[in-house]
Amino acid sequence: MDMPMQTRAAAVQTVDEAARTIELVWSTGAAVPRVNYRTGERFMEVLSLDPEHCDLTRLNSGAPVLNNHGQYDLSQVLGVVERAAVDGTQGTATVRFSDRPDVDPYWNDIKNGIIRNVSVGYAVRKFEVTQEEGKPATYRAIDWMPMELSMVPIGADAGAGTRSADLSTTPCEIINRASPANKESATMPDSVQHEPGHEMPANNTRATDAAALNAAIAAERARIAHVNDVAQRHALGADFVRAHVDGGSTAEAVNAAALTALAARSEQSPSSSIRVGVSHDDPEAVRSAMADAIVARATYTAPENERARGYMGASMLEMAADLCGIRSRNPDEIMRRAMHSTSDFPLLLEAAANKVLLRTYQAATPTYRRIARRRDFNDFKPTKFLQAGDFPPLLEYGETGEIKDGTVSEGRETVTLSSFGRIVNISRRVFINDDLGAFNDLINMASRRVADFENATFYAMMLKNSGAGPTLSDNKAVFHSGHGNLAASGGAIGVSTVSDGRAAMRKQTSIDGLKLNITPSTIVCGPDKETEAEQLIAAIQPQQAGNVNPFSGRLSTVADANITGNAWWLFADPSVAEVFVYGYLAGNPGPRFVTEEGFRTDGVSLRVTLDFGCGAVDYRGAYRNAGN
Repeated sequence: MDMPMQTRAAAVQTVDEAARTIELVWSTGAAVPRVNYRTGERFMEVLSLDPEHCDLTRLNSGAPVLNNHGQYDLSQVLGVVERAAVDGTQGTATVRFSDRPDVDPYWNDIKNGIIRNVSVGYAVRKFEVTQEEGKPATYRAIDWMPMELSMVPIGADAGAGTRSADLSTTPCEIINRASPANKESATMPDSVQHEPGHEMPANNTRATDAAALNAAIAAERARIAHVNDVAQRHALGADFVRAHVDGGSTAEAVNAAALTALAARSEQSPSSSIRVGVSHDDPEAVRSAMADAIVARATYTAPENERARGYMGASMLEMAADLCGIRSRNPDEIMRRAMHSTSDFPLLLEAAANKVLLRTYQAATPTYRRIARRRDFNDFKPTKFLQAGDFPPLLEYGETGEIKDGTVSEGRETVTLSSFGRIVNISRRVFINDDLGAFNDLINMASRRVADFENATFYAMMLKNSGAGPTLSDNKAVFHSGHGNLAASGGAIGVSTVSDGRAAMRKQTSIDGLKLNITPSTIVCGPDKETEAEQLIAAIQPQQAGNVNPFSGRLSTVADANITGNAWWLFADPSVAEVFVYGYLAGNPGPRFVTEEGFRTDGVSLRVTLDFGCGAVDYRGAYRNAGN
């Protein structure tokens, strides 16, 4: 039958910081419970680590080290496998990590023991099947190939492993060596191939309703996901996951078991105000540790400091009681005290919300940042941005050694910082129910909305005056025929029209008339012109020299839904020739939350504020064509 690539997890061993390498064990061949994705059959899978059975060709040919099996983006490649081996008992490898800046956070977490788990993706080409009376069949992989290694957040290969229907499949031969007494009960797929003398009877072929099977598979995946979510949220551990995944527990049974486990843990530590390693002598440190624990649980990551580990199993209600210094188990009493203006609980929520917000906001990538340069503001007064002219030309000086003075010309454009804000409310039910999912969703939505707001604000400014841009100090719009950066007539994106734009940008001169030789790096357009732009920069091998595309590989595309119509722009790298700038109040880069006790609502109010400004400071680094 056709088998998709599968994964199973292991652990990082040693780290060589200088070489940026790690030594790891990617398999011990242990039996792992699996589910046949076609028939629903449960079985135990064993990977043979006999060198004759494990094909290391892919790993030893420089297989990738990925971010959680990511396969559709080059940014997901964290490193490369240097060498791999199997010795009959375990599979080992040395992997080297890239020195790209975006990989550094993962490398640092590995060095510091935050990321400790590795998972191997593999394809099985041949299984040998055996079965004992009353036990699940054992599928032993005797011809299989590791395909890639991945750094993963969760080390347990919970319940049936991870399978991806998007990955290509590999034909797999099934050799049935189950005892004759068990043959009749074996649930082998229709397309299984058997060794001579071990064929399954024709009447044992299973006709499966595809729709029902797909529904069953989806339900099983949802059940396993629920078990993992509950265990991760309440720090119940891998044993809890294995027990309920393997035992087939329903969602209701999992929830009940979690409550029982939390109650038992609470009884072992009846005083929630006393926690190992956390002192109430420093309330700010306590709040910080609690906030890190909330962030870790909300984002499914390891806590940022050791103190936070003591609160990983505490509910938000327990934290509120801890901060208030009360031992009441009455939720209404705890929340009444927690919402009081003198309580530290609102400050805890504020700290946690800002930490989650910072992570998600920094991960956002609004398109305007690719064509504008960041320049932060010191205050809310109109800020003058100087456009320096030329350093005066060098002059020869004679034997007397006298060097003449010169002056630098400058232009001035003004941009003003503005403040924006909104208030949302979190009800007390969220805290009583310990619903970190709702809390996290609210913060993530706020983060996305702020990034979208910045994007829309920037493009509204850029598209002023019917797309000509805001007016500069010379009383001309950014894109104006007098600036030499506006096409005389609209035209489609093509070699000829882009060539005209490139020539116009290269001919731009500084304030003192120096030729700037600016070159474009980006085409900017709306969704209606995105394909046209991508076709221009696509790498195509021409049959004739005259058909060579001079812009292939030289430009990138930025398309944004805030841009409507057929107009398009060329922009230089903003660090070389800035046209538009954006920024925040110095010391407050991005949005931030402030909390206060709700008066009209039963809960806590979160006010999100943003100090953001954007504007035009020059015209030389861009070009506009009205399109057609």
